[in-house]
Amino acid sequence: MNNNESSIKRQYGKQQPFKVPEGYFDDFSKRLMAQLPAQKQNISVSYPCLSRVRLVFKYQIWRISLIAASVVAVFFSLNFIFFKKDIQPDQTAQKTVQKITVDQAADYAMMDNEDIYADLVDNNTH
Repeated sequence: MNNNESSIKRQYGKQQPFKVPEGYFDDFSKRLMAQLPAQKQNISVSYPCLSRVRLVFKYQIWRISLIAASVVAVFFSLNFIFFKKDIQPDQTAQKTVQKITVDQAADYAMMDNEDIYADLVDNNTH
């Protein structure tokens, strides 16, 4: 125990300040149920003919949706087949290839003769 608890016990003692009347919990559930408001019981009435109507309506919506999707698919397919335009490559995307000599490539790569010879020797050994 820490000091706070021991000082509280010394000051007030071990006596319990709260008391429960005799027989309080014996009829507690009866008293609690008496205080609750009465609940209304919901009675559900099912109409089998109404559920069939909903089911038929649901299937009709699905049937109409499938027919519409089929028509749209056929339309796009025919549009793609008959009205297909010849796709030509973009002329700006094509670059002309310049012919350069080995000397120009070596100058561009800043390679001198010793680097070229060393590269050739390395390639022949592998």
